[in-house]
Amino acid sequence: LLVVSAKEPVIWRASKVVTRAVPAGVGHKGGLSAYFSAPDTVEKAIAVNPGIATAKKLRDLDEKTSMWEGRTAPIPFGPTVSVTSVVTFKITFDPEVPVLEFEAVESTTESTGPAIIRKFIDSILPEVSSRNTITITDDDTMCSDTFLQLELPLPGWLPLPRLQIEKGGPPILEQQLEKDLGQMLDNFMVDYARSCREGAVVGAQTSR
Repeated sequence: LLVVSAKEPVIWRASKVVTRAVPAGVGHKGGLSAYFSAPDTVEKAIAVNPGIATAKKLRDLDEKTSMWEGRTAPIPFGPTVSVTSVVTFKITFDPEVPVLEFEAVESTTESTGPAIIRKFIDSILPEVSSRNTITITDDDTMCSDTFLQLELPLPGWLPLPRLQIEKGGPPILEQQLEKDLGQMLDNFMVDYARSCREGAVVGAQTSR
């Protein structure tokens, strides 16, 4: 049997604010807010999120809040082993502001491969909590303000330099947040430009 004893977990925390302005010549003043207030904004936000491969709504909590389950694409570790992250998250959307908030409620993993390997993988994967708030500013800029926390279990049998791990993690998380959030907002802007071309946003074809 594989026995993995654990030290106290290491906690990494990072926060990042990423913004994207509407490209020149796209839409009209106020058009981005109109686009972001549409009834399908939640579905669009999930579709443009690079970290979510598939998602399904679990239930509505009230008229503005719903629970969802999202899955990452399987990450392979050799020919027979793969890991998929499964996150239950709460989405709150207020079209009057407009503001959209993602909050991770629970994270689990599904793995394939030999049972002993799956047990080991499950023992070293981090607990994840996060919150991402997306708003539109008065100057038609999309803003994503995100907080992320990882709680990493440390196997007691691994001679890991705890202090270096604690210090080295947050900068890595911030870089990853900037990359992922930037890609999500870029995807939003591509979809907004498409909506403007197709006339889906009222008045959006008017030049700035």
